[in-house]
Amino acid sequence: MPAKENTPSRLERQCVAKGLKMTGQRRLIARVLSDSHDHPDVEELYRRASKIDPKVSIA
Repeated sequence: MPAKENTPSRLERQCVAKGLKMTGQRRLIARVLSDSHDHPDVEELYRRASKIDPKVSIA
């Protein structure tokens, strides 16, 4: 079975289907959202993502 980090999330697959380029930051955000058991607001999403990658942008 492939590692979870290498398996595209449902959100990632939906973005690709809509024609969005999956950048590293988009993959990270999709992964954080997919792993969430709650509904984080933008600030919380940024906090969680920046713990994984301090270079992530809120823009």
